[in-house]
Amino acid sequence: WPLLVRHLLTHQGGIRSYQGDELQSTKHYRDNMDGVKIFQNDPLLFEPGTRVAYSTYGFSLVGAVIEGASGLDYVDYIRERVFKPAKMTATDVDDAYRLIPRRAHGYHMNANGTLQNSGLANTSYKIPGGGLLSCPEDLVRFALAVQTNVLIRRETVAQMLTQQRLKDGRITLRRLLEVERILAAAPESLFKVVVAHHHLIPPPNFGSANSLPFSVT
Repeated sequence: WPLLVRHLLTHQGGIRSYQGDELQSTKHYRDNMDGVKIFQNDPLLFEPGTRVAYSTYGFSLVGAVIEGASGLDYVDYIRERVFKPAKMTATDVDDAYRLIPRRAHGYHMNANGTLQNSGLANTSYKIPGGGLLSCPEDLVRFALAVQTNVLIRRETVAQMLTQQRLKDGRITLRRLLEVERILAAAPESLFKVVVAHHHLIPPPNFGSANSLPFSVT
């Protein structure tokens, strides 16, 4: 079966998701390809392009493709080709060993409705699919860099926001870039917060940008 990058970006690749306690892994992986070893010998769940099944590991393979095409380590590539041109100064890898100023602690609500600290986790095994730290300001900067064609061409953005089809022609809710909130036309200093992600949430229609003032410098 051929497996395309487009399949991976839209969760049509048939790559499995987490098994057992993988989501709570505390093991440190030295790089992206080291993390790929977790699932590299597992069979595909289905023929690519015929179904949709969420997979963080699919994005690990996207990271591997970027490394192969660029000749750079994935982290080095996104620092130079994404974070730097987008001026995302507070975004980086969630390195469990580094002392990162103002890193937020994870927490969750237990069965009794009480907030408590989340369990320990080391996300080094899935950096392309969930191993970065950021902040609201940098998410806005990323959205602006996409919208103003700093990172990618306008034609590419249009493709990324187009709903994809399965092999049999059925349309899925997946896009190459999923967004929860889309920037609308607004004065330079007023923007809606944009969160770019790969979850199955269709973007709502927010109309004109007349709320959520957010100054970005």
